[in-house]
Amino acid sequence: MCNSFLSRQLVLSFVLFFAVINIQGVQAAKTLKLSTGEVLHDPTAPKGWRARSFQGASTSKKHFTLNYIMQSAGSQRAMVNGKKVRVGDYVSGAKVTKIQQNSVTLLLEGKYKVLRLNKAKGVRKN
Repeated sequence: MCNSFLSRQLVLSFVLFFAVINIQGVQAAKTLKLSTGEVLHDPTAPKGWRARSFQGASTSKKHFTLNYIMQSAGSQRAMVNGKKVRVGDYVSGAKVTKIQQNSVTLLLEGKYKVLRLNKAKGVRKN
């Protein structure tokens, strides 16, 4: 009876040990998202590790809304998705590359996306 109790304890110890190591390994493989929207990946992860989850994330379309553009002497700012940005800032994972009078250009996953201000189509009377 004593031997079976010790063997059960030993097996339970090994199971718990490997469960803890497995949990720590899963946590280490996660990505980290900064407040700027930039995503950092684990550089020690094997090539192709969790490739399916990354492909699924990239296929989802991200929505961007250009709220306004402000230009003054030497300063260009815009509001995209409710966040004030300048050239070089990140918003929702995309880098702001250019701010012009009526548009903002973003770089998202290697592709450029141009956001334009909506032009008013006139004022109507009811």
